[in-house]
Amino acid sequence: GVTVRVDPSGLTGTTDAAGRYIIAGVSVGAATVSVTSGLPSDCTTPGTIDASVVAGGTTVDIEVACDPPAVEIVPD
Repeated sequence: GVTVRVDPSGLTGTTDAAGRYIIAGVSVGAATVSVTSGLPSDCTTPGTIDASVVAGGTTVDIEVACDPPAVEIVPD
């Protein structure tokens, strides 16, 4: 999975097979969310996302751009 980090706490979580992650214990207030490791080499690491953490939880969607895999077609 991909490692996602929340600052200023430094807490991290790892995405599951569907790309979802949960990071528990984050304090209410302003935070930044970033991908720190684990992306395939053909993907671009997205920038930091500003978030406002509220009681009960906050959802942050991170979009990652990846190049499609190359397909080689060989004639008979």
